[in-house]
Amino acid sequence: MNQVKNLAEQAKELYRSTPFGLSVTTKYSGGKITAKMTHGNGVKVSVRVIYDCSLSTGENHIHAALVLLEKVKAEHGKEFTIEMSSYNEKDDGYTFITRRIV
Repeated sequence: MNQVKNLAEQAKELYRSTPFGLSVTTKYSGGKITAKMTHGNGVKVSVRVIYDCSLSTGENHIHAALVLLEKVKAEHGKEFTIEMSSYNEKDDGYTFITRRIV
């Protein structure tokens, strides 16, 4: 019981101290990379970017994520920066964790 209480206290502290951000997921298919994110009250935004052979695979995926974030900024006035990355759950792209700036 004491351990559960300790974890609850940790959860409270993490919730207060963790910056807010959203995730961008990317997927390669048919020579293009699709980047998607959901923000606000279920607002979904996506872009499709042609794979650039002068970039590495990871660079192509982050490029698509950056194009998406520019679209969100232009269309919705919300600005994010990429903080972390990981392979997505299906291992056919990436998940980028963002932090909200504006």
